[in-house]
Amino acid sequence: CPSELPCGNTPGSYVCGGAAFYVCDCGEGGQPCEPGDDGQTGELPDQAWRSLEKVNTAIQEGTLPAGATIRFCRAGRFDGDLELGVALECNAEMPCTIGSYGGLEGAMDPPLILGSVVVADLPTIERRGHLTIAGLSLVPAQGRAGITIAAQTEAIHINDVRVERGGLGVEVGQGSSCDEAECLDPLDIEVSDSVFRSNSGGALRVSGSQLRMLRNTMHGNGHGAAMEPQVLVTCTQNPCRDVLIQDNELRGTERDDGGQCNESEVTVEGVTEDVRVLHNQIIEDPASVATSCGGIE
Repeated sequence: CPSELPCGNTPGSYVCGGAAFYVCDCGEGGQPCEPGDDGQTGELPDQAWRSLEKVNTAIQEGTLPAGATIRFCRAGRFDGDLELGVALECNAEMPCTIGSYGGLEGAMDPPLILGSVVVADLPTIERRGHLTIAGLSLVPAQGRAGITIAAQTEAIHINDVRVERGGLGVEVGQGSSCDEAECLDPLDIEVSDSVFRSNSGGALRVSGSQLRMLRNTMHGNGHGAAMEPQVLVTCTQNPCRDVLIQDNELRGTERDDGGQCNESEVTVEGVTEDVRVLHNQIIEDPASVATSCGGIE
């Protein structure tokens, strides 16, 4: 799909001509970047919006069409949270995408969001989802997850993202608006080809069924004072079914960060069915390994 055209993205394919909205704001220095303007249409790169506030308002007011793609400029910098509320209409026929676009020539860095991406669910007993989040870099506020996905969600695919120095990388199944005893579990959630570094509470904390964690790099998440694993699959409320953790690289500490591996790298707790942990590489610095450091629990 040519970079100047709107793209409606679905996992594994790109369909040109879908409804896309462009957003560009800039930090100081760095790579070439030209900020947008919230007074413009947002419908083409040269008519880009500027702020997350504009995007959040458009979602909240329901003015974005079904299956919208929201694209942030490479080398851009955005302050605040991206709130994917229930008025963002995405379904199997019209999936939504949060991604990036080229920006100015020479702009290579992914869009940086100094905040979190929050995927809300419905207060009624039904799932919402069919959303791809790709190509973003996130530094969440202290104690916050880079991406939070509520319980009653389905078909959420996270690909090629980077989350650093937050409270958690990705959290699935928390922050729901439904009654906890009646909530539907997350279904068909995938995190792939992403990087998580130095998040105090771990890289991935997930629950639900049809969960896939594939080819991610996780260094220095959890452990330390928090004593949390890098990957926690928690199934204490309801059973988790069909879980695949494959081809990930896990390192308990970042090189020369003074940290210590003092927890398992992967922990699965509660009632589970068909959990597969395959071909993962766990690397530890012998000088930073406590007796409580472990591989898979």
